[in-house]
Amino acid sequence: MKFIFPLCLIFLQTDPAYSQNAVDSILGRVSQNLNSLKAIKYNNTRELNYSSENYHNTSKWTVYYDFQTTDTLVGFKYQIDDSTSKHVFNGTEKFDLDKKSKTIQVNANPDKNSISSLSALYNSILTLKNVLPLIIRDKNAIKAIMDTTINNILYSLVTINIGKRRIQNLGNGFDAMTTKSNFIYKIVIEKNSYLPLEVLQKNDANNDFIKTSFSNIEIGTNAPSEISWYYSTYVPCHLNGNWQHITKTR
Repeated sequence: MKFIFPLCLIFLQTDPAYSQNAVDSILGRVSQNLNSLKAIKYNNTRELNYSSENYHNTSKWTVYYDFQTTDTLVGFKYQIDDSTSKHVFNGTEKFDLDKKSKTIQVNANPDKNSISSLSALYNSILTLKNVLPLIIRDKNAIKAIMDTTINNILYSLVTINIGKRRIQNLGNGFDAMTTKSNFIYKIVIEKNSYLPLEVLQKNDANNDFIKTSFSNIEIGTNAPSEISWYYSTYVPCHLNGNWQHITKTR
């Protein structure tokens, strides 16, 4: 199953907000959908726009998450690719390939922090999979929902103000922040599939934002080859010496 979502500017309709129970109902459908997934692949685009600091950056990845692993460290395996690197966690070992320098760094005993720090995880579908049940139960979060139109297609737009807290990368909880502003998350949801299209992280003090967009979503797609999950596949003896060396960390 493959979903291709258009990415463009969002124009809000003036429909009145639904009740908070309706918001939780929609988020519950999304949460149930995401937590029923066995695996998912999609293109991930993250835009950092800190106009208050005159900083702007856009990053793009292709990600594959496998939720069928028996690993208990984070509960999923991943392969994350961009133009310069490839990151893999196979449930036991974690390794990172630098495509420019042709080097491999292997961590045979990774901890949760070494995985959660990956930029591609920030406000990702994996984050939403874990955090939505917490948000639904959170009585302090201020939630609202309305319709939004993208390319003449109607979507749901959920707004969540969680105060001076920030969602953790893995979505397992919230980090208390000392900022004066509140953290506000806007989630665009496809009405038929109940899949997220975009997460916009803002605040109520300035126009800074982080926008994470998901496109070319594939569910039930073919998994990466079995050998691609192991760093030994990429060592020189398997790639005619293209990779210069391996750095191991423990």
